[in-house]
Amino acid sequence: MHVQPLAAMGLEGSVRAGFILATLATTSFSCSFVGRMAGVSEPAPSVMIESTIPVPPTTEPTMPVSVRTLYLPYASGGQQVWELGPGEPLKSNLPVPVGSFYGFSPATNRMLHATVFSDHGAGPDTIAVSDLAIYDLTTGASQVLLTDNVVEALWAPNGRDLAYILATPETYELRWWTEAGDDRLLARDVTFNWSITPSGEAIAFTRESRYSPTQDPGLYVVRLANAAEVKVSVADAQGFGSVSDQPIWSPDSAWVTIATAEPSLSLARADGSGAIDLQIDPALESQWWATAAIPSFLWFPDGEHIVAAPAASQGELGGPTPLVVYELDLERSMLQGGILVAQIGALVGWDVPGQSVWVTSFEGVPERIRLP
Repeated sequence: MHVQPLAAMGLEGSVRAGFILATLATTSFSCSFVGRMAGVSEPAPSVMIESTIPVPPTTEPTMPVSVRTLYLPYASGGQQVWELGPGEPLKSNLPVPVGSFYGFSPATNRMLHATVFSDHGAGPDTIAVSDLAIYDLTTGASQVLLTDNVVEALWAPNGRDLAYILATPETYELRWWTEAGDDRLLARDVTFNWSITPSGEAIAFTRESRYSPTQDPGLYVVRLANAAEVKVSVADAQGFGSVSDQPIWSPDSAWVTIATAEPSLSLARADGSGAIDLQIDPALESQWWATAAIPSFLWFPDGEHIVAAPAASQGELGGPTPLVVYELDLERSMLQGGILVAQIGALVGWDVPGQSVWVTSFEGVPERIRLP
């Protein structure tokens, strides 16, 4: 996520306006609140039937289910949210004030946020900072973890641990906070385009030339187990793009992508063994939506397709964003077979992974779209 310097925005500007909360498709989630089942009787005795023909065991296939999440149109906060999941989207009000909304975990039904909107900056680039808090939607309990100097935060897939970026006078630190209260440093000199792998074992982050890094620009991956850091791509986002931009992981956590200012889409192996620039199939060059400027997309569970929201529109002054499904051809370093599905306001995240997505209309209202 790119965070603008406070001085460049003014105090009334949203630091992270347009941030879209979307949960990666590789995480398994509960789709309803936990409850007890009433009226369950003891099972009847089983009957053994002898047979000379072995019968192979049968298993029911696991069917994908709708991902439950919360969506705030603007990460600058407020109390109005959309509840997304099975059924129609539901607009509701949060019981606590939100200065900035960092995420919701369906695994624990908890929200990660700042309680107040930032009114000051910190660190070498004077980036907007605030506090960091957790609100439990089940119990109504609220806990403030840090009172100031937090730039951004993200839930781990387990919904219990989290990562955050802390501003210090000299640098910006990427840190890991566990449910037990352990708080440790993972990397220094980070910028604000970052994400946690679906496996929960590593974090991808950028160092970008627009800010004040003391190390080479590029895309990096740091392992949580030992804070070992590796540069996986030389791609430099240069501070451009949307505030919601972040590295996007493959479902198996083996690959990570980042959009750059060229524009291009850099696809890197998470172990640092190589990176490629993805190109659009030349057969699609006549299509207005066929561009490598793809700041936002979701990776299908099969790892072979993506659904993307390219930075393209048919109007000179902007307009709806295309929603396109591509096939990923790693051998040719290419996105091919593009299918324009719809024109939308923004891509929010998965509804049923691989089958349907949540988007906003051009007017900003959440809608479900089924994919081909």
